[in-house]
Amino acid sequence: MFDKMTIWGYLSLIIFFLNATQTDEEGFEIVRQDERVTLYERWTSFPGTTVQSRQIKGVFQTPVTLEKMYTTITNESKIREWQSHLLEYRHFPDSDTTWHTYSLYDMPWPMDDQDYLLGQTLKVRTQELIILRFQHAANEALAPVQEDIERKPTIGQWELKKLADGQTLVTYTVIGKPVGYPRFVTDRIVRNNMMNTLKTLMKVAEQ
Repeated sequence: MFDKMTIWGYLSLIIFFLNATQTDEEGFEIVRQDERVTLYERWTSFPGTTVQSRQIKGVFQTPVTLEKMYTTITNESKIREWQSHLLEYRHFPDSDTTWHTYSLYDMPWPMDDQDYLLGQTLKVRTQELIILRFQHAANEALAPVQEDIERKPTIGQWELKKLADGQTLVTYTVIGKPVGYPRFVTDRIVRNNMMNTLKTLMKVAEQ
């Protein structure tokens, strides 16, 4: 006979494998999940190319308001609190709805440090919905490419949606070109970093 701990162990494994194979309507598959954050992935062509690239989607709900969540995502002092491995951050304003950001990250071994120069565009801002999109910007005048730093072309968006109970549903989607390491190296690093970052974001927003 199995004891209760053994039965719970088998049930946990079954639930894990069921979650691991769930996909949504866009072909995203659940790769990580805890009590608050669900992390999805799919491999698809990087926009404008045929290069197969990892696209990640992180989803969570938080009791903070839409505007407070948006401030936490965009305010420089808040960004420095919740973004993991951030070494350097710069903001280049253009207008109330467009700006550029530069960020440099200390990546875990064996990956090289990475930096990003992104054009940010506020596409929607209402009392019910905020959509902020970002994409790689080729502008060496703002942030010259450095030796031994890999600049990773990246495209994505934040979608913040007000729910009926007053909570905010946050959906973060990002796709970046592969960094040249095998998946058995990058899967764990990328997923751990994303989960930790989103959980820290929630913690900072809910303070």
